[in-house]
Amino acid sequence: MKHREKENLSVITRRDFLKGAGIVATGAAIAGPTIVSSIIFSANAPSNRITIGCIGVGGMGMTNLRWFMSNPGSEVVAVCDVDADHRERARLAAELNPKSSYNDFRHLLPRDDIDAVVVTTPDHWHVPISIAAAKAGKDIYCEKPLSLTIAGGRALSDTVRRYGRILQTGSQQRSDRRFRFACELSYKHALELIKRNSGEIGDKKITIKLQKPKPVKTEVCFEGHWPIEKRRLNITLKDTDSFEFEGIGFSAEGGTRKTGKEDYTLLVDVVIDGKLSRTMKLPTNNHDRSYTPFWQYKLPEGKHKVELKVKNQTDKAYVRIDNLTIYGPKASCCKKNK
Repeated sequence: MKHREKENLSVITRRDFLKGAGIVATGAAIAGPTIVSSIIFSANAPSNRITIGCIGVGGMGMTNLRWFMSNPGSEVVAVCDVDADHRERARLAAELNPKSSYNDFRHLLPRDDIDAVVVTTPDHWHVPISIAAAKAGKDIYCEKPLSLTIAGGRALSDTVRRYGRILQTGSQQRSDRRFRFACELSYKHALELIKRNSGEIGDKKITIKLQKPKPVKTEVCFEGHWPIEKRRLNITLKDTDSFEFEGIGFSAEGGTRKTGKEDYTLLVDVVIDGKLSRTMKLPTNNHDRSYTPFWQYKLPEGKHKVELKVKNQTDKAYVRIDNLTIYGPKASCCKKNK
């Protein structure tokens, strides 16, 4: 974006501003993800096919894997997932040797025969895995959201540029009419923000008041915690229930369900090893309810008992707990118990 500085102002044309705002939509009508690996331009390229390692092969991960398998320009040569069932299903779909199936992405990245990786993990892992992939010399296709914070996105962008890699994020839907309408609303909102912050909106130019940027720390996600076991609980919590595990933390997947049309908020005491940890407010409405209603990290390593007690018992709602993920202090093969 062209600009010139005068004192603390930056002046750009309205057309340039629109170009910048619409850059995400450019070429967005592609039906599936596309990666052009820099390795195929080298003189000693082994073939014209891009070799792919898929990291995260759950629902959307399997969709991406099948798309790359159907593309004659690419070949899936490795898969990775902490969930053993997802990992094995993807390995069989790609017809891979068990040695090409990984529990830890750090074991996949050193392979010299992989040109690019597809990152389809939970959102908080997008930045750490993509940064590690760039440092390992891989090009990257990463699902949206690319980052949960501006700092994380900046760190990833800088790393990709520093190591000369190519990164694409999944933004194909930006060409949809509904998304374009949302972009127009965002543009109008951006103009309002410029006005509120002493900027000027003219017929042919937009004047933006510059602000001195403040550095922020890159986020650290689950430092020192590694998934070591995934367990099926199948708990329907209406009054009191409990489970035990061995590790340093846990997260329970599920959600609050209502039995009728009326929304309700359950209050649940979380008691860990006999001590009240917190009281959770768990609403049933889709806007506010959590799909990970219970969690606790940084516990002493060892065996723990978690008791869940509903304080305001009712026949209007209950909590469903489907799966339990257990964390340990060291990376290991994540086992899954049914």
